[in-house]
Amino acid sequence: MQAFPSNSQRFVVRVSDSFGCHDTASTFVRVIPNAMADFVMPDSPVSYHNTYALKNLSRLAREYEWYYNGELFSTLEHPDIQFDENGRISVMLVAFGQYGCNDTLIKYLNFHLLPPLLIPNVFSPNGDGFNDRFVIQGIYSGSRLTIFNRWGSEVYNSRFYGNDWNGTTEKDAELAPGVYYYVFESGYDQSKHLGTITIVR
Repeated sequence: MQAFPSNSQRFVVRVSDSFGCHDTASTFVRVIPNAMADFVMPDSPVSYHNTYALKNLSRLAREYEWYYNGELFSTLEHPDIQFDENGRISVMLVAFGQYGCNDTLIKYLNFHLLPPLLIPNVFSPNGDGFNDRFVIQGIYSGSRLTIFNRWGSEVYNSRFYGNDWNGTTEKDAELAPGVYYYVFESGYDQSKHLGTITIVR
């Protein structure tokens, strides 16, 4: 007979033989609580940022060890992690229980670091083949660009911008040199970036 108690308790065994003789024995089984490792990984495998705060959700643990691709990087409860490479990475948490009953959890992520988002403030669409288009470095698919003139009127809008604005309206009318205002919405995280762009001809 096997027993798998979930909490501490006393077990009593009573035996008897064919002559009606009885005997009783008891023992107390102490169940030591086991640590349970758990944590939250970043929810997106593609990012402009490579540093994250890991959220530790472990229970009944007193100490922790964190491993990044097999290398120990922290013993804090809620450490920051910095991904230094693209591709499949592993994060392992070892949660140490109070009585030596430990638990381990490994999670994986296919991570890709996007290049920094760099938005210029001037370009010269004069047809010389140099700086003729409004090129945003680190752009992500599905980004949106809207251009306004100094009076707040919309002069250009692209729902799926692909670094192809050449200083014209949506009807291909050439815009005059000067300062314009842009609203750029990233296709990655829908963050909005506002600024000015100067057309020089």
